Amino acid sequence: MDIILPGIGGLDVIERLKARRPEVKIVVFTRYDDIKSRERAASAGVSLFLGKDSPLPDVVNALRQALA
Repeated sequence: MDIILPGIGGLDVIERLKARRPEVKIVVFTRYDDIKSRERAASAGVSLFLGKDSPLPDVVNALRQALA
């Protein structure tokens, strides 16, 4: 999930999705890697938060963790 989506914010989507399906694991992958976005994502129930500039091994490990 990205933070910025056309027509609606990604964090709004995450909050709605987690309200309906709390068991869903969500990985945020965004260029908006700031403390405010990280805090809101954490409070919305995001499993992992990655910046788009993250090294590929970090992305692969994050996806493996989310799927485990």
